[in-house]
Amino acid sequence: MNPRWLEYGEMPMFLEVMDGESDLAQVIADLRYTVSLQKDYIAELQNRAKGGNARPEDNATCAVAG
Repeated sequence: MNPRWLEYGEMPMFLEVMDGESDLAQVIADLRYTVSLQKDYIAELQNRAKGGNARPEDNATCAVAG
């Protein structure tokens, strides 16, 4: 997955896997960053839900996420 797509909506959604160890290291770094963004987003939604400032659909997302 392209972390820039997740954060900014920039295409492509998925990055192509390339050959070579340096390319593999970049793919792994991108995936770690993507997971980090997802965790931050989930935490933000959970904080909104706890504070009562979340939209109803945010509350539903938090309940599903954990």
